[in-house]
Amino acid sequence: MRSVKTETFSLDIPDVFEAVRPMWESVRAEHETGDDVVMISAGLADQTHLRKYPGATLIDRFRAFCADRRGPASFTGDRPIQVGDHAGHAITAIAETGYAFYFAIVPIEGGYHYELTGDCQASQQDTYFPLFEQTLLTLRCFGDPVPALAAQRRAIDAMFADDDEEEEEDDTAAELPPPFEIPPDGQDYLFVDGTRFDILADTACGVHTHGDTGDGLTLDLKARAIGYDAQACAHILNDYQDGEVYLRFTMKGVYHPDAPAGRYAIEDDSEPTYTVSVWKGGFHYSLSLHGELMLKDGWAGFSGHLQGFSPDKRYPVGFGLRLPVADIDWSHYAFGSLEELLRAPAELPRHAQLVDPGPLPDALYGYTSLESLTLRYTTTEAAQALPAIPDALSELSRLRWLALTGIGAVDTLPDSLCALKELQWLFITGSQATSVPDGLLALPKLTLCTLSGNALQSLPGAAWSPVLKSLSLSNNRLRTVPETLAHLPGLRTLDLQSNPLASLPDGLQRIERLQLELDKKLALLDYTYRGADGSGTVPVDEAIFLARHDQTLAAMLRQTLADPQWQAYRAGLDAIALHAVALCTTDPDDYGTPGNTRFGGLPDLPAGMDYPTLTTCQDETRGWQFIAQLDCAALAPYQDYLPRTGFLYFFIDDQESFGARVLYHDGPASSLRGAAELDIADDFIGDERGIYLPYRAQAARLVSVPHFYSDEAYCTGEAESLEPLHELFDQTEALRESLSAACGVKPAHAINSYVFKQHDTPQIEAAHKLRGRPEDFMVLLRVSSDDRPGFCFWDAGEIYFVIHKSDLAKRDFSNVYCGLESS
Repeated sequence: MRSVKTETFSLDIPDVFEAVRPMWESVRAEHETGDDVVMISAGLADQTHLRKYPGATLIDRFRAFCADRRGPASFTGDRPIQVGDHAGHAITAIAETGYAFYFAIVPIEGGYHYELTGDCQASQQDTYFPLFEQTLLTLRCFGDPVPALAAQRRAIDAMFADDDEEEEEDDTAAELPPPFEIPPDGQDYLFVDGTRFDILADTACGVHTHGDTGDGLTLDLKARAIGYDAQACAHILNDYQDGEVYLRFTMKGVYHPDAPAGRYAIEDDSEPTYTVSVWKGGFHYSLSLHGELMLKDGWAGFSGHLQGFSPDKRYPVGFGLRLPVADIDWSHYAFGSLEELLRAPAELPRHAQLVDPGPLPDALYGYTSLESLTLRYTTTEAAQALPAIPDALSELSRLRWLALTGIGAVDTLPDSLCALKELQWLFITGSQATSVPDGLLALPKLTLCTLSGNALQSLPGAAWSPVLKSLSLSNNRLRTVPETLAHLPGLRTLDLQSNPLASLPDGLQRIERLQLELDKKLALLDYTYRGADGSGTVPVDEAIFLARHDQTLAAMLRQTLADPQWQAYRAGLDAIALHAVALCTTDPDDYGTPGNTRFGGLPDLPAGMDYPTLTTCQDETRGWQFIAQLDCAALAPYQDYLPRTGFLYFFIDDQESFGARVLYHDGPASSLRGAAELDIADDFIGDERGIYLPYRAQAARLVSVPHFYSDEAYCTGEAESLEPLHELFDQTEALRESLSAACGVKPAHAINSYVFKQHDTPQIEAAHKLRGRPEDFMVLLRVSSDDRPGFCFWDAGEIYFVIHKSDLAKRDFSNVYCGLESS
């Protein structure tokens, strides 16, 4: 992983991305795969660009933005995602072009947010989507976005300030070029603001063969400045490609039997109808392309300008390039309209992406070489042109990809679709169909199937494709799904969200990416916790975890709640107040007392036990990062749930994934090998922060109550009356401070305490990960950012180790969950 940092955030980019470039408050990473590029882009933004999109909330507007962002695409996933302490949202989509996209937004305070976008071919999404999400989860936010973005604007202005006079003279002379005309001398050319370029030999024009749904015609113009002078070209070219540039246009709707033809307006590096995609390189990062692209009579030409952040920074651009018309292989071209398709001989087209095509002509079914077909309807009115899915589609027997989206007038999925034996990807959305024909989901090569947003009430029973990997059934009317789904060997993703489910077959919980509401998981599936050792759970005395069953803490709580303002809430608070142990670091630890409670530094491990290690993705052996050790005997007087003797050791793998490892040794301090004897260096630790400073800690009993920020999950049963406390921030904070003061020890860290969370609770997170009921888990240790040992978990956050109470009772610490909350 490569860590990249700006003024307000950092990301860790997987090593597979060879080109990583931070640019102001954004980061871009690229990985070349043959003739294609997998990309990640991320950056800080305000909400200005989202305001023009409809929606009652920011997420709604972001969702509308994503629907428009990469041209026509179908959503395949739409879910909240926790990114550190921030509640983010991730949307995945597949476009008719055969590309898949991972969009994510992470809102922060003050009307700002971070966006991350990942692009790859649809057939590669299983490989790259996990990397996109892995990158997103490493996002760490810090600093103030307001001055950071302001500083960016000032720096951009200052960059041009020194030569304003010269540029004003240039602007006077820099008239925009006339519309493109084929050059009389028949010679290729490129110029930018008076600098002329040699066209390089690897300039090309053709249709890429990657992807599964075809592609547009790509013009890849590469050139080098003649007599390159870095200083003279500094305003138009970057300073690290030695005067080389490229302009790349991928165009749709340009097929003509004689020669490609088309005329397109380019604005700010894009074309508003998504008919043309624009890439460029080698130019100054502040410049965007504007002008007109034209294909005519065997030539490609452009006339326009590059424009800087300031509107008055405009530099003329023009090129003309003779196209190798006879050498263009159109067999992988994606035809974008019926008119264009019907211009081609029937044996040529293999891919068609038709938007609002109107009534389908019989001639369409004569194009039997088609391997992918998209019919997308964008409005209710347009969808009326397709009242039923034609049986004649089955004549296109070579289809591997079929997308029928927005087909609101269709109420039946015909049996004829089952004849498409080569089908690998199937997308049907927006119909009123209530069932799926037997055999459709049993097609032998069907790998990815999206049937979201229909009206499905039932699914076929036993017959399903043995190679199915991904199935989306969200937003239908399903009350159950067939048991067969639980036994499909390759099914890795199943989306059942937003269905009125009443029952589900056992075994679905074993699917790697089951997308389903938590309450339905718990109610409809066997999410029973089996114990860390798999042998089941044991009875637990719940009273030992509650403050009201300890005489000292019960009195402390009664005294703190004596004020009349708490009268309506006393019973509820008494029901959920926890018997916690406050821990606070005190003095540096010189390792002189093996086994004492310690935060940071290194542990006093049992003699003969090696320091725990892990293997990195680079096959390197590294040490887990030590967080704390607890002397159970010393803590025994403060509580009754930890082991009465022995030592607990807490480790994490790193501050990205927060994998947890908790070890327990039941032996005397004399059996320990002191930390001073360990030959462990900073660079051996897997996390870049290395070894923290060792500090001793003191302990005290503590009454812990929720923060009442987003703790609705606790306000049930006897505590239902506490719901109004979510609106009384000042009072609840004063209550917590009073309880902390009564404890006598600042609870910087704690055992069995509540944790401030913006979403869910640590127990709910653990239940998602480990199964079981949230109420059966407890916070074994909460560790806050602490200047003494040097803890800083992301942006001054805290981590928490969560264990099932039965495992705690059995003294089995091998299945502990670790999470993070950061502000």
